[in-house]
Amino acid sequence: MWSDSQVALSWTKTDPSLLKMFVANRVAKIQSLVDINTWQYINTNHNPADLASRGLDADKLVKAKIWWMGPEFLKYSNSEWPVENFNIPRHELPEIKRKSLIFKSANYDSIFSQFSSLVKLKRVVALCIRFFNNLKNKRHNKCKTGILTIEELDYANIMLIKLAQSKSFDSELKILAKHKNLDTKPRLLSLSPFMDERGILRVGGRLRTTYLPYNFKHPILISSEHPLTKLIFEHKHQYLLHPGPQLLLASVRQFYYPIGGRNLAKKTVKKCITCFKFNPTPAVYPMGGLPNNRIKTSFPFETTGIDYAGPFFILNKPVRGAKLDKSYLALFVCFCTKAVHLEIVNDLTSESFLACLKRFIARRGLPATIYLDNGSTFRGANNELRDLGMFLHKNQNFIVNSTSNDNIKWVFIPPYSPNFGGLWESAVKSAKHHLKRTLVNRNVTFEELNTLVIQVEGILNSRPLFSLSDNPNDLLPITPSHFLIGRPIYYPPEPDLLNEKSSHLT
Repeated sequence: MWSDSQVALSWTKTDPSLLKMFVANRVAKIQSLVDINTWQYINTNHNPADLASRGLDADKLVKAKIWWMGPEFLKYSNSEWPVENFNIPRHELPEIKRKSLIFKSANYDSIFSQFSSLVKLKRVVALCIRFFNNLKNKRHNKCKTGILTIEELDYANIMLIKLAQSKSFDSELKILAKHKNLDTKPRLLSLSPFMDERGILRVGGRLRTTYLPYNFKHPILISSEHPLTKLIFEHKHQYLLHPGPQLLLASVRQFYYPIGGRNLAKKTVKKCITCFKFNPTPAVYPMGGLPNNRIKTSFPFETTGIDYAGPFFILNKPVRGAKLDKSYLALFVCFCTKAVHLEIVNDLTSESFLACLKRFIARRGLPATIYLDNGSTFRGANNELRDLGMFLHKNQNFIVNSTSNDNIKWVFIPPYSPNFGGLWESAVKSAKHHLKRTLVNRNVTFEELNTLVIQVEGILNSRPLFSLSDNPNDLLPITPSHFLIGRPIYYPPEPDLLNEKSSHLT
C-alpha cells in the first residue's frame, strides 16, 4: 500500500484514542482492514493516482507511462525499493486531541495563557488538584468524585493567587517570610503588606480592629500586569453585565487590591468587543444649572422622575412557534440619591401605567412630587416613538386625576425640551447599556426579561456616587443602594452588632 500523504501515513500509525473523532473513526477502520506495516511512502512525482485526482488530458494520458506501467522501481525486487521515513512528530500532527494540563515545576506561568475564562481556569486547576489527591489516597479508598465543591474551587483559587504573587512580588514575599520589614521596597511600603496564615500577601492598613469583613479590611494584593488579574477583571465585567470602569474597579476591590487597577479597568472596558459596539461618540452639549429638587435633602424617591423605554419583544410562551409581544420599560429615578426602580409594562395604556405606579409606591413609598416627560418629545418619524409620545401626551389629565387622592404633585416638563429630563434620560441610557449587551438579538419570555431588568436595577443602584480613591484605608464608596438597604446590592452583608455591648466594640 502506497500513499504520498505523510500526514495520513502518520495517522495510520497513531493510536485512534489520541485523534479527534472524525479522523479517529477512519484510522480505526483502516487499521482493522490493513496491516499498518504494509503502508509505505511514495513521492508525489511517482504516484500514478495523482494523474486521476488532479486531471489529465487524453493525449497526455496515452503517453503517461507511469499510469499504464506504474513507477519504474516496481520492476526491481522489494529490497531495491526506495525507503523514505514519513513519521511526523505527534505534537506536529493535525487533528490531535488537546493534551491534558500537566504542571511542570519549571513553567507554572503557562497555565494562565491557556485559558480566557477565570471560571474555566479555576475548575481545571481544581480537577487537577483532585486528581493528584486521588492518586495519593487511592490505597485508602478516599477518592473524590462528582461535582466540584466550594472548598475545592476556593483552594484552586488560592493556588492561582499564590502563583501570581510569586511571579509579581517574589522579592517582597522572601523578605516577609523572614519576618523583616519592607523598608527597601518603596513600591508596597504605603500598603503595609503582610502574609496571612495561608501565605497570601494582603494589604495591611489601619482597619485591622474594625468589624468589617476580613476580605474588605485586608484585600489580596495582586499586580495588574499579571494575566490572572486580567482574567479577574474580565470575569467581573461579564458578571456585572458590562459595567463601566468605576463600578468594575469598585467590585474587584471588595476582595482584591490590584496595583494599577484603575488603568486595567479602563483597558478591560475598552477592549470589550460588546461594549465597543454600543459605545458611539456622543455629541457634547453645555450643561444647565441643577434644579432645587436635585440638591435638597429628602428621602429616597420623595421626588421621582418617570420615563418609558422600549419596546422590548418578549415571547408569549417558552415553546417553539411562540409569538412576539411588545413590552416597555418604566423607569423611576430618585432626584436626591439617583436610585433607580425598573418595571416591565405590557402595553401603552393608562391602566398599565397606573398599575405600574401602584407597584412602585408599594415597594418604594409614596412620592411627594413626580416629574414626567412630555409626549411631544417623542413625536418623530419612528412609529414606536410616536406611539410612546401620544400615550404620554394624551393621558396627562387622566394620570393626574387618578392619583389626586394620594396628594402626588405632577410636573410635566416643557414640550420639545428633553434637556429638562436629563436625569431620567441618563438612567434610561444606563439601563439600556446593560440590557442591549445582555439580550443582543435574543428573544426572551416575560419572566426572563423581568429577572434581567431587576438584576440591572441592582447593578445601577450599586454604582459609586463619587470617584474612587487609590488609598486602601478609605471606606466603602457611597452608592444609591446604601440609602435603600444600607449596603451595595452585590456586596456580602456585614455582621449584625445590635446585640453587642458598645463597650466591647473597637
